[in-house]
Amino acid sequence: MYKRQAVTRGLCAAGIALAGVAEVLTISRAGVIILALTLAGAALATTSFQMTPKKIAICFLVIAGAGGLAAKSWHTLKERFKSSTLEEEYGNHHNLGRGYYLRVAQAMVAEHWLGVGLNNWSYWASKDVYKRQGLRH
Repeated sequence: MYKRQAVTRGLCAAGIALAGVAEVLTISRAGVIILALTLAGAALATTSFQMTPKKIAICFLVIAGAGGLAAKSWHTLKERFKSSTLEEEYGNHHNLGRGYYLRVAQAMVAEHWLGVGLNNWSYWASKDVYKRQGLRH
């Protein structure tokens, strides 16, 4: 039974590590922050606070791995964070940033307040909302 637990833990650790690498490769600003906070919260919620040499070693390995990944991708992430301001993304009505899609969602909710169903956003946005709102797509 212990061998199966060790294999499961190893697979979970590998999955978390690969998810971290994949997230950094997407250059998603919010995704990097959300993943870090989620993993930190999960670690705090599931780990006992009794310090052992094994836990200290694992902490150092995780910090070293995350630090190395952050250092390797820092230039790209820094450029992504500097690429636009909140005003440019949300306030500019001519930019196809997040603000544009929030305005489309707001128009959609005004008519379909219960939603349009799973995986139907693109259909309703392009076939209905864009035309009625005079928006480009």
